[in-house]
Formats: sequence, structure tokens, C-alpha cells
Amino acid sequence: MGYFAFSGTMIAVRLVADRVVARTGAVRFVRVATTVAVLGFAVVLFAPWPLAVVSGFAVVGLGVAGIVPIAWSVASRKQADAPGRAVAAVAACGYLGFLVEPVLVGALATRIGLHWALSSAVVVTFAIVFLAPSLRVREGALTR
Repeated sequence: MGYFAFSGTMIAVRLVADRVVARTGAVRFVRVATTVAVLGFAVVLFAPWPLAVVSGFAVVGLGVAGIVPIAWSVASRKQADAPGRAVAAVAACGYLGFLVEPVLVGALATRIGLHWALSSAVVVTFAIVFLAPSLRVREGALTR
């Protein structure tokens, strides 16, 4: 049920994320989205009831849904002469996360338990707040 809730809210946000980013800007959008995702993870980790945990996963989906598409879009505009290379670099970072985080959670779970090991996802997600300024596209930059 958690995955279903997560996926459902991701779909909903992806349908409107571009319009929200046009109004708020990529940096603000990603910072707010990251904060929402971290709050969702907090609910998942600390909620005492299964329904609350499912709701927490829905909130995580609300938060993370637009981050990767926005990062790809900005990357392609920041290097208009080589947008494919820029998008590939962002994708490589994403795939690195998909490879490293499960291993990290597994290693931590054997030492401190799965519940606390999942908190590493909160830390990694929260780090996006500090990376958000890199999404600024300077005035006069080449755009497609």
C-alpha cells in the first residue's frame, strides 16, 4: 500500500510540476519538495499506525516526484551546446544513488536495524536542500 500511495502522488505531482516551477523557480520548488519528502520520511519512520505509514509514503511521493525531472530540465538548459551530456551527468548521479543507498541501508540494517537504517534515506534526501542552488540558470545563459 505504501508503494501504491507513493506512486499515485508522484503521478499527480508530475502532471503539475512544470507549472509550479514556472511560478516559483526551480530552486524554491526543489527546496520545498525536499522538505515535504523529509517530513514524509519522518512520518514513515515514527508513525505508530500502518495507515499513517502509508500516508507518509504518499507525502514522500509528493516531495520527490518533481526533483529529478526538474534537475534534468535545468541541466539541459545550463549546457545548451551539449544538453545530452548534461542530462547524462544528472542521470549518472541518480543511478549512483540507486546503487549506493540500498547497499547502505542493508549494511546499516544489519548493525542498527532496518527501522533506523531507513533514516539514511532522510539524510540523503535532506542533502538535496543544499544542492538546490546549483539549479539556478544564470541570466543570459543559452537556452533551448
